[in-house]
Amino acid sequence: MDYEFIFNEIMAHPALCVHLEPKKVLILGDGLFELENEIRKHSNVEVVKCESLDSVKDSDYNIIYTDDEQEVEDRNTLHTLLTDDGICVFHGDTWDSENFNEDLKSFDKFRFVIPFEGEFIFASKKWHPTADVRLQAVDMLDGLDYYNSDIHLALFAMPNYVYKNLKKDLKL
Repeated sequence: MDYEFIFNEIMAHPALCVHLEPKKVLILGDGLFELENEIRKHSNVEVVKCESLDSVKDSDYNIIYTDDEQEVEDRNTLHTLLTDDGICVFHGDTWDSENFNEDLKSFDKFRFVIPFEGEFIFASKKWHPTADVRLQAVDMLDGLDYYNSDIHLALFAMPNYVYKNLKKDLKL
């Protein structure tokens, strides 16, 4: 069985269900284009896709989805492309890798920087991924095979040993 749908649902929906009014999102990186189908399950969201940061011609994104192809110094540029309440969802190394703490630190300009599901980072200027989730928005989505309101909250749980290792670099 192909479980890619789980990856795409986990990456796409948490930020869209936390942000109060997502209107414009950027998918940055050539490996993430399958996300568009998941994002389109949310009405009135404009999707812009770019293969690299150099090809981004616009700003004022509510959400940016990116992966570890972005250099650390480019991650602070992502902050400037977002609205004042913007969110960046980053897919990178797993939280037990040597690079994960560095990945967390590279989002130092954000108010909240929280790992989820072992290999993603939720970096937000305003919204907290569990305190600000719109559970009704999660449960109103159609066509999902994995993601739901219970999964949303569980995505941000982490084992104690992980928390102890990462806590100095987390922004909760």
